[in-house]
Amino acid sequence: MGIYAKARRGEIKNVTGIDDPYEPPQSPEIRLETIGSEAEENARIILAHLVDRGFVSGGQERSSAASGLV
Repeated sequence: MGIYAKARRGEIKNVTGIDDPYEPPQSPEIRLETIGSEAEENARIILAHLVDRGFVSGGQERSSAASGLV
């Protein structure tokens, strides 16, 4: 059973969007446009950000990962 289902039944408290308000980050590391942008483009932006931050290696590994996204 998922967290949100449990929160709706009152089994757990302080779940964002149920009984705890969503607070947008003041300075997000990345921002994606979801209206007017394709999911694949946003995936490329996320992957590039992860490469830039060193969480994912670039080069051949990136090409393999990116090809699975589109």
